[in-house]
Amino acid sequence: MLRSDIGPSCCERASPNSPLQRTGARDARTPPLSAGVRVPLLGSMRGIIDTPKGRMIVRVGVFILAYAWLSQAVFPDWLRHKSLVQRGARTVGIVTAKEPQNHQNVRYSFNIGSVQHVGAGPTGKDGVPDFAVIRVGDPIPVTYLSDEPTISLPGDPHELFYDSSLFLFVLIPAGCFLVAWLAPRAFRQSRGQRSETRVGRLWRTLTRR
Repeated sequence: MLRSDIGPSCCERASPNSPLQRTGARDARTPPLSAGVRVPLLGSMRGIIDTPKGRMIVRVGVFILAYAWLSQAVFPDWLRHKSLVQRGARTVGIVTAKEPQNHQNVRYSFNIGSVQHVGAGPTGKDGVPDFAVIRVGDPIPVTYLSDEPTISLPGDPHELFYDSSLFLFVLIPAGCFLVAWLAPRAFRQSRGQRSETRVGRLWRTLTRR
């Protein structure tokens, strides 16, 4: 005699109050975790520039990034000019070549003891004649580091040090400050233009006949 002890038939429907049905209903009502996290996070990021503290954070961040990017081209020259101004020694070198395609620089050589060193630099300032006047073989003043003669410049480095300091500590920071101050306004305008574009598309869609 067969016994029916294997539970309800697979064709039976679960009752509405069964655990399976309750779990499914709860899962259907619960939004995905990503949707619940992404929307508040996106809204908070968009609202950062709408507060004074948020605008200040944006400005400081933009200033640091802009100054770090722009100053990396000037800082090595400024450091070299500073070393030559503070610890430079003077000698006389000989012009060995003219480079009209390289910012009208000249190449030169000079001797420290029995060792010959070479270098390159600008003309027309610091006691060096203009590029159109100077000739190969002409003597020019050279400033070099006694402990590292490979670092040298033609003429007196004070003017070059002044120019690089002006760029590094006045002109570049002023430009970065202007960009950083206007950054929150630019972000708001770009966000507003995107919103207006979406609204315009929706309006055209709704009013289309």
